[in-house]
Amino acid sequence: MAVNISTAVDSLVELIKEKKRILLEEASKELKIPENIIMEWATFLEEEGILNIDYKFSKTFLVNKKDIKKEEQEIENILVLKDVLIRKVEYMLKYVDSQNIKNSDKIKSVSDIKRLLKDFVFTEGNITSELVYAQKIILSNVLKGLLQKIKTINSKNRDLIMDELKKVSEWKTVFEKNLRRLS
Repeated sequence: MAVNISTAVDSLVELIKEKKRILLEEASKELKIPENIIMEWATFLEEEGILNIDYKFSKTFLVNKKDIKKEEQEIENILVLKDVLIRKVEYMLKYVDSQNIKNSDKIKSVSDIKRLLKDFVFTEGNITSELVYAQKIILSNVLKGLLQKIKTINSKNRDLIMDELKKVSEWKTVFEKNLRRLS
């Protein structure tokens, strides 16, 4: 017959694994052990690399070490993604801004672009240099805005930024196609 011996410290470790993150006082109540004892055990367990003690304002949290490693990996992935996206958008922006497109001085501001596009009917035959120049200005501004958003990327807004980047990449493809039609 197998005997399963479990100590109060084991109960604390299991509780933290189950909850992933728990207030010191909650752990004390749940295990019916004084906070100072729980804190002593937690300090020892932290030294052994089993859990982390996280101090937030006046609260003390006990955190599962594996979750912290997962969070650290997620942060590292976000930082790598951020660097890649910044380079990609900067490259796109450099390409767009480097295009020399003749402008008959009809477009000097965003309101001029709005006026040009207001009644414009897009067909393959009526792609003008003014239209492509307007696309260049708009795409450049959108890329600059996207660059600012990428600098604030995190796990919560990552998917939205990736969707926006996909959309902007499609706009850049249309811009390139229209640019070739002018040539």
